[in-house]
Amino acid sequence: DPRRCEPKKFGGPGARSKYQKSYR
Repeated sequence: DPRRCEPKKFGGPGARSKYQKSYR
């Protein structure tokens, strides 16, 4: 997943939070 490498590319700081929620 590109989000893992570049969370900012997927929607700024919110992307990281979104990915973490999905991961957990």
